[in-house]
Amino acid sequence: MSHEVLKLNLNNPPPIGEDLSPVHETANIIKEIVKSVLGYSSQPVSVSGNKEQLMAFTEIVQAEKKYMEEYSDPNSNEKKINELESVLEEKLENFQQQTKIEWPFR
Repeated sequence: MSHEVLKLNLNNPPPIGEDLSPVHETANIIKEIVKSVLGYSSQPVSVSGNKEQLMAFTEIVQAEKKYMEEYSDPNSNEKKINELESVLEEKLENFQQQTKIEWPFR
């Protein structure tokens, strides 16, 4: 079965206005990309943007993955989770500054 490629253009943030469907669509695409990175989906994805945007996107996805893995680890400790959460927040701010796109997991 073939899946349609999900496309995310970081140079084209969804307009914020009364119609929130573009914002929701972008959030859903980001969620699917994160699912794919975590191995929960095999949906093909394509992400485009400038170098800084792509780096910010890569960093936030990696930080999200590390945080989620640590959070779900029964042997994890609160200090490590808090450290990863701080890193995640830093990457989140950078992503939103570079792309003007709201990260859907916060």
